[in-house]
Amino acid sequence: MTDEKPKEKPKEKINENLIETDEKEKEKEKENQEEKDKEKLFDYDRYGFLLDKKLGQKRTTSELKNVQREVERGTKWREMMDQWEKYATKKSGVLKRRIRKGIPDSFRGEAWMKISQSEILRDRMRKKEGADFYLKLLEEENEEANAIIERDLNRTFPKHENYRVGSEQKRLSRILRAWSVYNKTVGYCQGMAFVAALLLFYLEEEDAFWTFVVLMEQYHMSRLYSIGFPLFQQQLYQWDKLFEKLDKKVFLHFQEQSVMSQMYGSRWFLTIFANTFSFPIVLRIFDIFLHEGIEFVFHVAFAIIKLFRKQMLEMQFEQLVQFVQNINLQPIDEDELISTATSISIKYKDLARWADEYHLQQEEQKEK
Repeated sequence: MTDEKPKEKPKEKINENLIETDEKEKEKEKENQEEKDKEKLFDYDRYGFLLDKKLGQKRTTSELKNVQREVERGTKWREMMDQWEKYATKKSGVLKRRIRKGIPDSFRGEAWMKISQSEILRDRMRKKEGADFYLKLLEEENEEANAIIERDLNRTFPKHENYRVGSEQKRLSRILRAWSVYNKTVGYCQGMAFVAALLLFYLEEEDAFWTFVVLMEQYHMSRLYSIGFPLFQQQLYQWDKLFEKLDKKVFLHFQEQSVMSQMYGSRWFLTIFANTFSFPIVLRIFDIFLHEGIEFVFHVAFAIIKLFRKQMLEMQFEQLVQFVQNINLQPIDEDELISTATSISIKYKDLARWADEYHLQQEEQKEK
């Protein structure tokens, strides 16, 4: 029996394969070079957000100052975390002042859970439904919500390095899918993703989920997103009344230019400014919002008016709309914004009265 020689591939076929391989290598080389070129144009801040060097964006000295400030305040916060009940009750004034100054990054996740009391809800639900309750929620499907969630993932913090490549998107998707099963009445609505993603910066996935549940149910944020956006519509009504009361001149200028609160309110109120400001400012707002309540959004909203009053009064319709919709493009010092917001006096009985007025109007319209 003679050994058969393996058939040789035709030279034409070999040449085709070589050309194809060579083209693939060139394409890969090109892609790698493009990525390197991009890296020359971009940098990331301390939170992982993209900075565009072409626009002159760079890491600021205030960023470094904040890091140093947080290190110096760490000892006080450690003591406060260890004696939380004491500070939450007997030393609530100290707690409030320190939260307004900004929670240090190293304590933020722990503090958010204590302020919101989400760890209490988590432990109670684990005891009632089992330690794997969160995993059970993920096993159940809400196909309608899942389709909307997947569509929104790429829109959530698109300039963050982890969300750009998708490594954080899976965790975010799971939290939102679990929520859509946990509360089928409200389900998932656009805008929720920014709030859940914010929590994931500082909390483990399941802890972020339970904190999200507390925000939706105990902070009544689900009413921002449920059918008809009832709380959001109420906030717009309250904001118009407050705006007119605190600065009638600027309010009338907005009216004369036909710039209505509906044109910018969703960017401000639906995400608690998470889609409005730079990330350090978003964190400062969220710290205070958790501790002082959803009414704090009105303090921040009017702080914007106060800080940019002169410029706004000089703007016509198109420029004014672009300005209020893209406040993140303006240079804003976070300490100045928070200081301005917390110094604004708002009577909560006024907010309550305007809420009642709004609901009365809604009832009257239904009866017509």
